[in-house]
Amino acid sequence: PVRISTNERLSAARASHLPVYRRSSMSFRLQWGEVAVGEGQPAVFEGRSLISLIVSNTLLDTTHGGEAVHATFLLEQFVQNFHKAVPRKLIVPFFDVLPYSGGHGSKSDRLLAEILHCHLTTVIARREDSFITCVHFPSWEDEEWLKCATDAHVGLVIADIPPLSDEKPASAVDEALFALQGHFVKTSLFVRELRCASSELRFESHRLQGFELLVEEALEATEPLPDASALVADVDNVVSIATYKSGEGIAFSSWILIEAVAAFLKADASEEQQQICQWFLLHHALKQVLPLIKRGLKDSAVVIADDERSARILAAQDKLSDILCSILHGFDGSKVENPERYFVGDLVSGRLFRAVAARLSTDEIKGGLGIGNKVAAKMNTWWKRCCELSGVAFREIAATDDVVPEVPTDEGEKPTLVDIPCDLLDMFDLPERLKSIDAIVEADESMRSGAGMAAAAALGDKYYYHSFSNMFDCRDIQGFIDARQPQLPETDPQYIRQKKWEQKKEQKNVTFIKKVSETFKVSTRNMRHVTTASSYHIPEPKQVVEDPKAKKEAKKAANKKGGKGGKGKGAKGKGAKEQIRLDNLKRLEAEDVQTIQLLIDQLNINKPKSSVEKLKATILELSAELKARDVCGKAKLLGNIQLIEWSFAMWQADLRSHKKNGEALDYLYAVYTFRLIMDSFHKYYSVIEAQQAADLLAHLKHLGLADAVRSAFGWYKGMVGEEKSQEVKVLLLAATKGKKPKAPVKMKFVEFQLQHCGALMNRGFDSQQDDRVPHYHPDKWQRELLDVVDRGESALVVAPTSSGKTFASFYAMRRVILHNKANKRTSDKQVLAYVSPTKALVNQMLAEVYSKFGPVVGVFTQDYRYNIELCDILVTVPQCLDTLLLSKTWRPRIGYAILDEVHCIEDSLHGMDGITKTGSVWEHLIDLLPCPFLALSATVGNPEEFCDYIGVIQSRFPKRVVRIITHEYRWSDLILHSYHPNESLATDFEQDVKDIHRTPTGKKLLQRIHPLQCVTVEDLSDRQLLSAIHMAPEECVMLQTQMQLASAALDDAVPEQAELKAAVEALNPDVHFKTDQCLVRQDVYAYESKLIEVLCKWRDTHVESLRAVLKGLEAGKLHPGTGKHEVMSLLLDITAAKKLPVILFSLSREECEGIIREVYDKLSAMNDRVQTKSAAELKEIEKHNKRVMKELKRKRDADKDSEAGPDDEETGAQVIQVATKPDDSCSFCTNVDRMTETEYQYWIGRVLWRNKGDAKIEWLVKALDYGIGVHHAGLPKEYRVAVEVLFRAGHVKVVAATSTLGMGINMPCQTVCLWGDSPYLSPLLYRQMRGRAGRRGYDNVGNVVFANIPDYKVKALVGSKLIRLKGTQPISPSVVLRSMVSYADVKPSDKAETKLVIRGLLEQPLYAFRQPDQDALTLNSRFLFRVYADLLYREGLIDEEGLPSGMAGMIQHLHHHEPANLALHHFLMSKEFDDLCSEYSRSPEETCRHLIQVLASLFHVVPVSRSQTSPSLFKDSSSQVVLNDLPGGLSRVLQEYNTSILKQFVDYIKIRAKLDDKELMDVNQLPLTGIEIAPGSASAGADVDADQAAGADRSPLVAALEKGAVNSTIRSPFFQLSGCGDTFHTAEELANSSVSALHIEASQIPTVAGLRDVTGRKLAYNAYVADYYKLFSKQSLIHENALREAIAWQLLKDWDMLLQTLYTSLYVVCVDPETEELRRTETLSAVEHLSKEFRVRFRKFNQ
Repeated sequence: PVRISTNERLSAARASHLPVYRRSSMSFRLQWGEVAVGEGQPAVFEGRSLISLIVSNTLLDTTHGGEAVHATFLLEQFVQNFHKAVPRKLIVPFFDVLPYSGGHGSKSDRLLAEILHCHLTTVIARREDSFITCVHFPSWEDEEWLKCATDAHVGLVIADIPPLSDEKPASAVDEALFALQGHFVKTSLFVRELRCASSELRFESHRLQGFELLVEEALEATEPLPDASALVADVDNVVSIATYKSGEGIAFSSWILIEAVAAFLKADASEEQQQICQWFLLHHALKQVLPLIKRGLKDSAVVIADDERSARILAAQDKLSDILCSILHGFDGSKVENPERYFVGDLVSGRLFRAVAARLSTDEIKGGLGIGNKVAAKMNTWWKRCCELSGVAFREIAATDDVVPEVPTDEGEKPTLVDIPCDLLDMFDLPERLKSIDAIVEADESMRSGAGMAAAAALGDKYYYHSFSNMFDCRDIQGFIDARQPQLPETDPQYIRQKKWEQKKEQKNVTFIKKVSETFKVSTRNMRHVTTASSYHIPEPKQVVEDPKAKKEAKKAANKKGGKGGKGKGAKGKGAKEQIRLDNLKRLEAEDVQTIQLLIDQLNINKPKSSVEKLKATILELSAELKARDVCGKAKLLGNIQLIEWSFAMWQADLRSHKKNGEALDYLYAVYTFRLIMDSFHKYYSVIEAQQAADLLAHLKHLGLADAVRSAFGWYKGMVGEEKSQEVKVLLLAATKGKKPKAPVKMKFVEFQLQHCGALMNRGFDSQQDDRVPHYHPDKWQRELLDVVDRGESALVVAPTSSGKTFASFYAMRRVILHNKANKRTSDKQVLAYVSPTKALVNQMLAEVYSKFGPVVGVFTQDYRYNIELCDILVTVPQCLDTLLLSKTWRPRIGYAILDEVHCIEDSLHGMDGITKTGSVWEHLIDLLPCPFLALSATVGNPEEFCDYIGVIQSRFPKRVVRIITHEYRWSDLILHSYHPNESLATDFEQDVKDIHRTPTGKKLLQRIHPLQCVTVEDLSDRQLLSAIHMAPEECVMLQTQMQLASAALDDAVPEQAELKAAVEALNPDVHFKTDQCLVRQDVYAYESKLIEVLCKWRDTHVESLRAVLKGLEAGKLHPGTGKHEVMSLLLDITAAKKLPVILFSLSREECEGIIREVYDKLSAMNDRVQTKSAAELKEIEKHNKRVMKELKRKRDADKDSEAGPDDEETGAQVIQVATKPDDSCSFCTNVDRMTETEYQYWIGRVLWRNKGDAKIEWLVKALDYGIGVHHAGLPKEYRVAVEVLFRAGHVKVVAATSTLGMGINMPCQTVCLWGDSPYLSPLLYRQMRGRAGRRGYDNVGNVVFANIPDYKVKALVGSKLIRLKGTQPISPSVVLRSMVSYADVKPSDKAETKLVIRGLLEQPLYAFRQPDQDALTLNSRFLFRVYADLLYREGLIDEEGLPSGMAGMIQHLHHHEPANLALHHFLMSKEFDDLCSEYSRSPEETCRHLIQVLASLFHVVPVSRSQTSPSLFKDSSSQVVLNDLPGGLSRVLQEYNTSILKQFVDYIKIRAKLDDKELMDVNQLPLTGIEIAPGSASAGADVDADQAAGADRSPLVAALEKGAVNSTIRSPFFQLSGCGDTFHTAEELANSSVSALHIEASQIPTVAGLRDVTGRKLAYNAYVADYYKLFSKQSLIHENALREAIAWQLLKDWDMLLQTLYTSLYVVCVDPETEELRRTETLSAVEHLSKEFRVRFRKFNQ
């Protein structure tokens, strides 16, 4: 793109409606990354971008006139794959400012664009089952368009719009583009790759490379390209498509060609031009009579001689293309009837026309056109019509009767598989089927590739193979390496120091785990509410009838002594023991009551009478003590009664304040009073004394809730009987008779509950006490879960976050621990494996398990281990458990497993820091687990289907049962808000705010969002979506109110409308509920369901009324916000609304730090104004801090333990003192919430220990004193842990975080704020992040605030569906290799069991489950397993017996890096790689730089945009930016490897087709519409019928064309049209353009041929790792390599682990097992140096 400055260019561009582009330096800073898109969210794909995408495909021939049917196929294939990946509606808008036919590089490009536009709008979009909607608007900023996008709740916008500068737009066109960028820039992405077998969509945020290049070329021209409508200005009488009549017997495509030829002849009717026009019509006739497979022609067959006549033929073809463009350009297919008749997808075939012209212009065909009589008849009909329209004299076209016999084709070499006698390859019936088609041959050394032969011959298998048995990670292998080093004697001082250091480090680690575990216990400091919702069992009241006779008999029986006659020593002894037990219970009960009474008395003494705030603190303190203390019911009741009295006093104070100051009335303490009273009755009715019961009922009466008094008294009477209840009634009347309520709420009982008490309603679902979980009343579904664990079964548990599913995990852990204690033999002991998706969650679970069960827990991650050999509970990540399950020693030890966040099987967590794609690994776990397990998730959209899949996989084990347990409801309600800043009313912080806790902004900037506000009318027919949306009780009232308003317009005289009106009236809360009904949450859920049910009925009968309801729920338009400068105002509003603590989520690390820095600067400046310390005190503190820093440096230099922080004893003198603790008015953390000195010394000391001199850490530590912090993966671990711990403990109230906190980290908060939009903000990520708000036991309600996010994105996030788990292909070469290594390692007696475990991989993949072609897809997986075994043999990694050989151990150890590990094997077995490392001894640093360049071509590759490849862009920079090509020798080795793999897969596809006895080339239907491109096909618009087509393919002309036909066996006939044969260059090309019965994906072909964009153009690689190794500069990676900081850090961390793994595993295979000598020492030394030096430089990333 170039800057346009002249008025002439601008005028020309405006006149032709062409976009004007300008270069911006910021356009080269576009970030690279991946995003995941939620299921069901509509997407917008700008029409011109979509068409340009197809026309730019590298496999589509556009240089010979265009291949229309190939382009049509590509369009349908693309949109079908787009829809398969994530089912969604697709909106394709076309805009006048971006004409779809302008800007293309050739006339054939423009013609193809017109054809695709016509096909898309006329045929595809108008199918009955179409998911595509085409719309047209003047520009992106058109109000109707913006309304269309917003109302559709669009979740993604894809547009290929070159970026603009931030300067003022120079033209109207510029303004439109600028508006587009401003409205959608944060979600404008471009598709690079689609994987149809999963829900994954990968996008690049840089623009499409080919399009960018074409725009550059176009705008460098002296004149702008004209629009297609102006291309035929010199052609007279251009007809309109409106004149076409389908009843005339001419197909639409034929009619268009006839009209185009006639228009052409009007301008030039010379003899030569008439002949060319006949050839043009002839090529159209041949398209209709030839099978698709015979229309593909080689490049040599379409070459016309280079002479003047040929030039005139090509010019005529171009002019005909122009005319066709003009005819199609004005066609509006959205209005025609029978749109299927207007198919133009096979309008032209430029290659076929040129081949015809080449044959006929050279007299190769004798006797006219060389066509048969039937085709000639149709040609004469068309030609006659052309002559009539153009005024040219008609001459009949002659035919020939000659028929050329068909020549048989050579089938080529027969594809085969190597016979490998391994039991793993004999499962199922595949071996017999392969033998039946004669596809198995004996192994032959000549079949191996160059690398395989090198490993077997030159280097020798025996020197290299090592099974790596029991070596699970680098630490194990490092131990092997260390054992080979000289060992120090135990008496050596250095050995003694080393052992002491190890012991000290272990002690520090245990201390750290203990301290973290303590933070998971609820304390008085993190209590935020007087009472929280509970789910205890409320018994049904039963009227007790006093029977005097029965009472007398009971008394007589009680007086009897002993049994059987009442006498006897044994009976007497038994009675005495019972009496002692009862006496002890009474004594303990009295002690509990005394303890609580003393506590109340103490709080009463300390409680100031006049301070409302102090009274609130006292109430919270008593509430926390009651929760923390395990006391009897009487004592709890006593505490509750005191809480009720104080809460009622607070409610009275609030009423007085409301009357005096006119402040908004807060019903919180009225709710607390009511809830505590009802809980006291329901929980402690058996111990309540009459006076206490009367007092409780009196408080209800003083609240003005007479119906509540009746409800509570009636229930109590039913439980205790008439006698006691009558006594209570008398006391109540004496206390309240004739008295008015002291503090009435002034609303009906049901209304009060719905409007204000929803958060504290009893949330039980058939809750019952269960002895298995004391002090807990599990719901019915939770008891079923406990039963599953007790029976040793498996279960899929799907329940929302914080609903209570994790408690079953701890129950299962306790069972395993008790089992191990009961079994003294080691062989009988079991390990429970708990799997979390991230290491952060692993560390958290370690601490939680430790806090509950002590040191019985171990941890195993890729870079950390703790107590794994002695543990009962092993907490790990999926990759590590995957390794353990193939270990002969570990697999038998695992007795139970828990798979947390199992939805990660879907690989949809892109954009989240620290989370890598592990979908296939999760599937491996389910396939391989030999024991029962629980699979837990909150976000599975197809739980029944997923559970059935698990059941099928596990059915190979006898009596293995898999249950499904689902729960639909969150524990606490979520209240949604939109933040509406108003700059004109914003608070001047520096001048107006004196106390952040007492100075609200005074403006209601938090606007509530009703959940149904984010639902469209169409969504109301989707039960799955509606089941994921729930309303708070007050929101149910809001909905019913709006429904009642809308129903007022219904006509009572119409029966249907009267019925609907009555249904709405019946749902009025006053009618639906009893007046004295004490509601539980389940009642309101049932009420909500009825409301939704009635609302859904309106969708079919009263859509306008329904729209009015949804409109009425909107409090106002959602607001996108403007910037981070509003964050302080937001925090003040949240603080004033008492919604702290809060987590602000932003997916930008810089934004997170910027938010907290801004808040910190403002708070510290405010604190400076109230500073009270003297100058002398400040000076003394400064001196102290200098001494501390000096001491820290000395100890750090002396202590080799750079990983561990100081312990308690060391820290006391090593903590920097803060000059002054911030004043309460300037800190979100008040004195009540501050850390103790011990806490401060430990946690802050750990941070300072490792981060001395880091300016960022210094201010971040100071910010913690203000109650604010930052959390993202790029910060030091010590600081992140401190933030987590301090937030849980209530010392930090505000945290700005990236998605690191989204995946289940236990940091309960009241409010989650999503700050700023991002293409990485997916519905799944939104659900994960909102789950932090309103955690059970901490908060009664959760709040979600959307700030700086467009309204359409908010609606898309809230109204999205739960993710459907569809899975991916679980089989890969490394999986096969690891399986065969595992099988080879076990004893013969264990092979049957191992085979049964591995069989799970081949049972049935998830992506095939319940698909229409389920059996074929399952067979594909099994066939791939066999194919990869064949490939491994040919690569020299297994021998002819199926046993691992060569470098198999090393390659399987690098299995996380597939397919790069296989390519690396090829490199290591080549002389060129050793030559690269041979210079190490002379120039180690230079060698390492070359080495990392080579490795960067294989591992963790990242593409760069075409803009970044410009050498002039970073000419003054030290960064390389674009990775260099491989050195010649290694480039050749890699090319050999890729070519070999592709050739083998071509053979595999042929074998797979034989298995099903399929003809590969028998494919002629378009993939989406199903239109058949076949001779005489009416659906394709052919007007040559099947009879006329019969025999036409053997005419002399066709026989001549056949000589130049493409000879292909697996390439799709549609791609053959563009001259593509069976030579494939990339895995993507093979997967996407072959006719494969294997349904193979590119990811399953283990080539390393470079990344391609979706058009097939090769993308350059980013040299980020080479640049960092050279410069170790984070800023250069961000600004020059264009990586987000989070992605850069994660990539470099992965590189660090890769290099460590590479060195250690390479070391092992280089050890000669016979001589114990090392080989290839030069190569090994280079890799070792690189790994160590890279680690040193990586640790400087954040410095």
